Amino acid sequence: MNYRKLLFIFMGIYSFIFYSCNDNPTSAGLNLLKNDYINVKQIDSYADSLKQYSSEFKRSIPLGIASTILIGSNANVQSSSLIQFSIVLDDSVKQDLLAGNVSVVSSNILLYPVYTFGDTNASMDFSAHKVLNSWNPNTIDGDNANISYDQTDLSSGKTFSDSLVTFNIDNSLVTSWLKYASDTTTQPAVYGIYLMPNSSSKKIMGFQALSIGASNPSTLHVVLQKPGVYQDTLTFYPIQDASVVTGNLPALSSDEFAVQGGLTVNSKLWFDVSSIPKNTVINRALLTLTIDTASSNIGTDMTNTLDVRLLQDTVNIAFDTTQIFTLTRSGNTFQGDLTHYVQSWIDTGNNLGILLQVTNQAENVDLFAIKGSNAADRSVRPRLQLTFTSKN
Repeated sequence: MNYRKLLFIFMGIYSFIFYSCNDNPTSAGLNLLKNDYINVKQIDSYADSLKQYSSEFKRSIPLGIASTILIGSNANVQSSSLIQFSIVLDDSVKQDLLAGNVSVVSSNILLYPVYTFGDTNASMDFSAHKVLNSWNPNTIDGDNANISYDQTDLSSGKTFSDSLVTFNIDNSLVTSWLKYASDTTTQPAVYGIYLMPNSSSKKIMGFQALSIGASNPSTLHVVLQKPGVYQDTLTFYPIQDASVVTGNLPALSSDEFAVQGGLTVNSKLWFDVSSIPKNTVINRALLTLTIDTASSNIGTDMTNTLDVRLLQDTVNIAFDTTQIFTLTRSGNTFQGDLTHYVQSWIDTGNNLGILLQVTNQAENVDLFAIKGSNAADRSVRPRLQLTFTSKN
């Protein structure tokens, strides 16, 4: 009996809610809806011909923070590398070195390839030079290297494979490194070696550099001998290293712009969104870029993405460092969501566009040729598709 009563009460409540929800709104309710009525609109830079412009420029960035060092030459770029090893010795070895009781029997350097730019089967060679001045990996770049070095090539016996490159380094140079580590007050200062590509090099190789978690950074092996007492092999790792990349802007068609790592080439892209009211909410902003695959040049084992940053100063090239978005490649296009950036343009009225750069641009010299804002075929120009809501 109690069950029947509960069922009856439940059905009564359900009927009341159902019929109440199906009542037409009063005239007062209609007026409220009308005042808050929101339109959903779309703008497509292709269909609606939004004004836009794109441009490229070289930008200096420090390359000593990278997890690779680059050596070689290909297309529009050439790269050399600096390495300075951390020499730590036992006190007894220091004393023997300074007294001349120990000699360097042999010394060789091992480099571990992780990247190739250009034909992987192309020739590759380099020379090694004594560096004559101090350098800072956190500030050095191709335009501001200021490296002084001895012209004599101190390398010999090079071997090349896909997994390892080795070469001998002059014993007298290594002896000077060991003696300086033994006594920095009386011995001449040392600054490492400078590895420069030879004219026969037709590709650029990237080697694992000093970085957190690096399993195979450059390695120096030194065989020391004290006649009649011992012969020992010592192993040393870099204390600092950096690439020095030089070159010119890539030669592309006039309707294209470049984005390239290492050198470094960044690009600016701007769309005119001034027709969108300030009280608008951007629901989605999708950017699509078309790649000229024939003019692009991509190395091995690198990320096929572009990073996008919100420009805050187009003269000194300043950008928002708190947020970064990524464009992902699919076939011959890059695509990604820029909703946050476009919303910022609408809210602040300050639209300086975006900066485009290769992801991990300090690690590689990958080149992407992108169809620009002046491409004759409008379908391949940079495309911004917006979905937004605003009041009537």
